[in-house]
Amino acid sequence: MTKSYILCIIVFLFCMFLYSPGNAERLFDKNMNRGEAYEHSKIINIKYECGGDLRPDRALIVGGITAEGHKPLQVKKQLDTQITQLEKYADSQGGVLRLNERIRGVRVLKNLRPSQIKGLFPFIAIQKIVIEFPIEVDIDAAFEKILGFGIDRYGKSIRLDVRNSTPTIAVWYQFSNIQQELDSLYQNCRAKAWRSWCEKQTIEDQQKNCPEDSNMAKYLEAHSARFVTQPVSNEHGNNSPIYFQYPWQAEQLANIELVGDVTLHLKGSIIFNLVPPKN
Repeated sequence: MTKSYILCIIVFLFCMFLYSPGNAERLFDKNMNRGEAYEHSKIINIKYECGGDLRPDRALIVGGITAEGHKPLQVKKQLDTQITQLEKYADSQGGVLRLNERIRGVRVLKNLRPSQIKGLFPFIAIQKIVIEFPIEVDIDAAFEKILGFGIDRYGKSIRLDVRNSTPTIAVWYQFSNIQQELDSLYQNCRAKAWRSWCEKQTIEDQQKNCPEDSNMAKYLEAHSARFVTQPVSNEHGNNSPIYFQYPWQAEQLANIELVGDVTLHLKGSIIFNLVPPKN
């Protein structure tokens, strides 16, 4: 016999032994646990399209108060009086007054002709302020009211003794806790994705892969979520959408401001990894 013929006989006899009924049963029993672990560790990818609405809940009037006088303390007293009036009004409307920088300057008048210094004072100060109101407040009525308290500068870019006739944005809209609202949207989308996927399964697969909703979080692992809003205006006059991606970026959320009281309509998709529970 040739060596190759003998080798074939040996392989044949080994296979007969290995797959005989008794040995096959023992091998199946030995590896059954490994097969169950593989089945339980199977990951199912779920993608679901969803969305929601976000509306700002705060309106901010941004500007400044200018005071001028012959002496610094005279200027300070004038600003403090106006600030007290603003604080009382903001509080009466459920709002709050925030004080930012106080910019101080001095004019040199001695080299000017009398006709040039008419109406000018050597000392000038601008108190930059933000008055924050709940969204329910009539912002136009509030705007008109605070004009009587001496606000004469508007917008974020306020420079000392520079008065520009070009209109500037003076009212901004913000969210008190946009991350909490996005988290709620995310949780709602996850629950909908879970139910939608389970409803499409057979009764047998539902019993195996779809436990009670209260246990959903144990088996759904977030992979990614991305939402986009409709185009919205910004301070530069452009219209562009706002993008949100999970996990949320705290720095991005802190800088979201709107130039109008507009509801953001979010649309997007959320992707989960479903790890079926063990039966």
